Amino acid sequence: MKNKTNKKKYFITGGKTGGHIYPALSIALKLCENENNKVFYIGNKKNMEYELVQKYPQIEFLSIDFEGMPRKIGFKLFLWGFKLIFSTLKSLYFILKYKPDAIFGTGGFITFPVLFAGYILNKPIMIHDCDTIPGLVSRVASRFANKVSLNFEEAKKYLKCKNIKINGNPIRNEFFIKNNIYKDYNSDYLNILVMGGSQGAIKINEVAINVFQKLINEGYNINVVVQTGVKNYEKALKLLENKNNSKITLKPYLNEIWNELKNAHFVIARSGSLSLSEICATSTPSILIPYPFSASNHQEKNARELEKANCSICISEHDLSCDVLEKVVVDLINNRQKLFEMSQNTCKFSKPDALNNIVNDFIELGF
Repeated sequence: MKNKTNKKKYFITGGKTGGHIYPALSIALKLCENENNKVFYIGNKKNMEYELVQKYPQIEFLSIDFEGMPRKIGFKLFLWGFKLIFSTLKSLYFILKYKPDAIFGTGGFITFPVLFAGYILNKPIMIHDCDTIPGLVSRVASRFANKVSLNFEEAKKYLKCKNIKINGNPIRNEFFIKNNIYKDYNSDYLNILVMGGSQGAIKINEVAINVFQKLINEGYNINVVVQTGVKNYEKALKLLENKNNSKITLKPYLNEIWNELKNAHFVIARSGSLSLSEICATSTPSILIPYPFSASNHQEKNARELEKANCSICISEHDLSCDVLEKVVVDLINNRQKLFEMSQNTCKFSKPDALNNIVNDFIELGF
């Protein structure tokens, strides 16, 4: 029997990495805009999703203790199997207690017990996958999901669901708000953002900091912000020759990354699908350094596609050095017309309706 007050309850789950958490959080916050919705986020208190969700009191966090599957047969795999059973039982308990109208998952192993429990209890289920090659959880969950949302057309061939829609990635509306998004490429100075994914990247930090210190010492008029990752912040700080250098700012983590992207004339970044969606939403030219151990090397593929469209320049991590990055950066600094053209091309890949379309499809499941 439906709630007479039309109060809707939704479970959102996605965890471990920013590529899973941020789409889930975007969906959750969009649902919270309707005061008749009650949103629960299911994740692991040990992971980054807990820290991020805590900033939004309108979302209630429910925790299960579950992580990625060990790759080798042994005691850890045996223990993981027990955790899977326990996490599924706990997810069943949450569903029976709170009675969600529908469940949404964005990937990461943390989502599987929740989605499977929803399947057992015949709850409507929708998933979203950001990548060209969907993760293991998405491939399995697609067999019993009612709806699947994807960023890439190519990902469809890996999934079994009959109801699949290509929406693009759900990212926060703040990325599309146009204030301060105009990038003046005739400016006397350039703002540069470095972000090695939500958890940072040691090699990118080291090479970028060394290159930009050299260029600033040579008189280049640039301002640089580096998102180092929380674990890598102290190590990155030691690389700064002048700790009071106002032209290089190191941040462990950027909570409102959209502001930095809007302000940046170009960005140096990994090429995860979600990062690219955010880069395209803010029309930011990019130097992309794919994570070399991504599944099926999908980050390299992502980066090469944008490079072919003259939106970015791709440097493999194997080839990354101070000399290589310096040459690419200096060429861009000295070619403002190229930066402008890259910005215009990047804008074409923006999908501002993705979040609304995905949320509308999901809400339909709850009726």
